Amino acid sequence: MYINVRSAFGDPEIRQIMSLRDDVISRFSPLFRNPARLTRDDYLEFLTIRNTNHWSDVERRDHEAADDMDHLRTAIALLVDHSAPLPARIDTVRDMLPTVSVDTLTPILLVAYPDHYGIWSETSEAALKDLGHWPDFESGATTGEKYQKINETLLRLADEHRVDLWTLAALWLLERRPKAPTPG
Repeated sequence: MYINVRSAFGDPEIRQIMSLRDDVISRFSPLFRNPARLTRDDYLEFLTIRNTNHWSDVERRDHEAADDMDHLRTAIALLVDHSAPLPARIDTVRDMLPTVSVDTLTPILLVAYPDHYGIWSETSEAALKDLGHWPDFESGATTGEKYQKINETLLRLADEHRVDLWTLAALWLLERRPKAPTPG
């Protein structure tokens, strides 16, 4: 199926999300790439939709991890460490931070490395399924193994549609809106 990028760029909500990309990445990427500098306030501000105008799901949860910032920093350092395979990083961090969802981990990855990681959320999952792009998984696949395949799909779609992964995540919002019935 086709993603209507041209239509999306005319949508005010999508343009607003896209306009914040550089500010959010420049503010939070250095903190997630070097989490030793990440403060509790930084993490909680990242979860607030008013700071990103994106990924609204994380604003309602995942705050508990900030109660132990040393543990959270250690987990984020493992998450963004490219020397370990992606599935292992996701699965290890999910074990370390059971209250933090993949809906939060993948935006952290996106902001830390905007050219390498897309967002897996309820919204992106539903849109990928609706558009026929949801990957097949081996029986018993871990969350990390699933994310690796989802991320490969997101990277391919971003390349095919000539958009960055931040913009692709915004496009899912448009795809998930109820469609107006066509006359006739």
